Amino acid sequence: MDPRKVLMVGGVQPAFEKLRELFTRWRFTLVGSGTRPKGFDGGLILLDLRERMEGGLTLLKEVREERADLPVVVLGEKRVELIVGAIKLGATDYIAEPFDPSQLRSTVQGVLAEKGISWEIPSQEPGPSKEPAWLFSPASAAMSEVKSIIHRIAETDLTVLVRGESGTGKSLVARAIYSASLRRNQPFVKVNCAALPRELLESELFGYEKGAFTGAVQPTPGKFGLAHLGTIFLDEISEIHPSLQAKLLHVLESGEIARVGGELSQTVNVRVIAATSANLEQMAVSGLFRADLFFRLNVVSVFVPSLRERRSEIPVLTDYFLNRYQLEYGKPRHDLSEETKDLLMRYDWPGNVRELENFIKRVVILEDERSSHSLLASRTADSRPDQRFSLKQISREMAKKMETELIRSVLSQTRWNRRRAAQILKISYRTLLYKIKEIGVEPSSPTSHQAF
Repeated sequence: MDPRKVLMVGGVQPAFEKLRELFTRWRFTLVGSGTRPKGFDGGLILLDLRERMEGGLTLLKEVREERADLPVVVLGEKRVELIVGAIKLGATDYIAEPFDPSQLRSTVQGVLAEKGISWEIPSQEPGPSKEPAWLFSPASAAMSEVKSIIHRIAETDLTVLVRGESGTGKSLVARAIYSASLRRNQPFVKVNCAALPRELLESELFGYEKGAFTGAVQPTPGKFGLAHLGTIFLDEISEIHPSLQAKLLHVLESGEIARVGGELSQTVNVRVIAATSANLEQMAVSGLFRADLFFRLNVVSVFVPSLRERRSEIPVLTDYFLNRYQLEYGKPRHDLSEETKDLLMRYDWPGNVRELENFIKRVVILEDERSSHSLLASRTADSRPDQRFSLKQISREMAKKMETELIRSVLSQTRWNRRRAAQILKISYRTLLYKIKEIGVEPSSPTSHQAF
């Protein structure tokens, strides 16, 4: 099976050609097969109902009955009854017209990620000059230094350790290194080491042979295998269990991996970029992280400063996120009040750029700057020295409240389509399920929960 092969069912030839061009750019193969997916050996079915509204749900039902093992993403008109009907019939996701390529790209990524397939789809044509729109703002001398380091090391094969607090943009720095590297036309495979249980991480990293454990019905290459000739990004590397650290060190030193349940080693040519928000030196001293692995990873270290250390970027980031989410959610263009802008500059942002992005997203989605302003004002005001709790403690609590409000709002807007909500919130489906359980959010009615 080739997980990067997508079957398009339905639709017309011009639409197929246009989509095939997009999928080729994303390093996927789009094939067409009339109306029947029998014998298809890929990872995803794309059902195009835009030119076939009558009988479209019947076709979806037939496709699901024939290939219940594959996820089906539906393209169709923005009609509530059609969307609800498609989800009830087992569609994995529904993309309504009009949509842009980035929405389709993120949906495909999310659906395949749920199947355990992590394949980084380039959002643009890679090249040395292509970087995230806001990452290297001219307003920040600190990030200009980061950019300088990236350009000096990008075209080498040196292992890189990206360091910094959570939410500073370490993953974007990793992508910038990849985009400027000689491997930019090869795979970029990301692994979140904190998101996978210890028991699964080894097989996810190195792959497994058929019969290695219950459920291993066919050989799987693993992330290092998928990244051959390209780059692997090990996010939150500090979360790797000590029992796996020795095996990872062996791979870094020898370039050889051994699948779980296998006897033979396989050579891979992979550049490694790792990231952490932890103090690996301290972890090495305490025995929680192997010192030899730390030295092997820390060939080149790139430190991403916190947002409070680069406050000059806040206006640039604010404008970028406002424009982005107002366009994405079809909201009218308007600026923030001067009072809110002042609060943005005075707040310490313990969650860094990610927290600022979520704040702006909340303002745009809820179209309610006043309540968001009040939350921010309370967090800023409660930093008085005579307060019982520290600003950091209070900001965590208020950030949690704001996160809960945002999750409730997005779930309500999507009528509890949790997969779509996860895409809007830019988090994984698994993370959203965890947060729903953690904060105790419940659907307004059993019917809405069952439908989605």
